[in-house]
Amino acid sequence: SAAGLFRIGVYMICTTAGGGSLSCTIGWTDNVGAKTLAPAAAVDLASTANGSTGTSLIRSASGAITYATAIAAKTGSPQYALYLCLENMTQ
Repeated sequence: SAAGLFRIGVYMICTTAGGGSLSCTIGWTDNVGAKTLAPAAAVDLASTANGSTGTSLIRSASGAITYATAIAAKTGSPQYALYLCLENMTQ
């Protein structure tokens, strides 16, 4: 994809309770170098009532934007849903 200014939206929810903390990290490279951020707060996977959402603006010089999820201190078999929305704000 082309370089430019992007808005990234993250929506995470716990779909099956267990234990641990879910995080999502966005990665990209701007004019200075590689960057990462977590646009949404971590989700406690102990209850299906828990979720988190967040939006950030990023400037990608290369157009390559990645994401990764991680569960810290996992116990049981928690499951989650992750929804991402990437909008090119340059056009």
